[in-house]
Amino acid sequence: MKLRLRFKNAGFFSKVAQSVEKISKSCVIKFDPEKIHFIVKDLDGGTQVWSHVSVDAICEEYLVESLNKNMIWLEVSTEGINKAFRSTQSARGVTMRLTKKEGFAVLSVSVTNESRGGKLVHIFQDISVHVLTKTHIADLKEPTIPTPEVYIMLPGLQNLRSVAERMKTLSNRLFVAANMNGQLRLRIETSAAKVETNYTNLIHPELDGGANDPAIKPIEDKTKFSEVSVDIKDFIKFLHSHHINPSNVVCCVHEQLCLVFYVYVGGINTLESGDETLGIFTYLISARTS
Repeated sequence: MKLRLRFKNAGFFSKVAQSVEKISKSCVIKFDPEKIHFIVKDLDGGTQVWSHVSVDAICEEYLVESLNKNMIWLEVSTEGINKAFRSTQSARGVTMRLTKKEGFAVLSVSVTNESRGGKLVHIFQDISVHVLTKTHIADLKEPTIPTPEVYIMLPGLQNLRSVAERMKTLSNRLFVAANMNGQLRLRIETSAAKVETNYTNLIHPELDGGANDPAIKPIEDKTKFSEVSVDIKDFIKFLHSHHINPSNVVCCVHEQLCLVFYVYVGGINTLESGDETLGIFTYLISARTS
């Protein structure tokens, strides 16, 4: 089993880790020959993350070899990843490899910086990891998501976060509603007050298959809202994905089932522009029933 990376964009890898850390203290990183996947699977029905980033987007050298179709699955502390990559923003060079120290698997990170005097300074950090077996991997299957009633492009995530943070002081439950007429609504309700924020003139991207896909039912009344209530803390955790500077974020509303967000990184939605998207992060937030 071999894993070696020389980064050309370690800063982006660090931002991805920052975003994922807001969701969970640990995650699974899957390395395959073409993509690097970050996975958070919440078995308690909270927030899940299923994502992938193109190797070419962040690595100038990359080697992954294993008996499992050249794929390596590692469970790792998100805090450990962030600590190791904290000093990589302006680094001269960053490498990472899978190795063993005292019999335990670690990701060994080497960061080369330049001192004020012009000398090269090398920093080495090890991140403890758990190499997953085929039994563990079998449980990491991305859930099948039904066709949404409504799908809409979100406004700026930092704007949404500012609104949600204010709402959080009043309620733990957030109602998210949207329609196919460019409208998005965030609402909280308490015994003392009802607070609502509305967005209009938003865009509806074309989903896979477009209008010819039989799974996508035509909307008869575009002004009809679909709504789901979620834990507002889970919603705010997702909004931390602004760290990775997404180019577009699509929200899919599954009536009283879940919210699904598709966060496109490094390029515009390929379905609309034909440009290559460097990474896609899928966040699934389960509905709150009480």
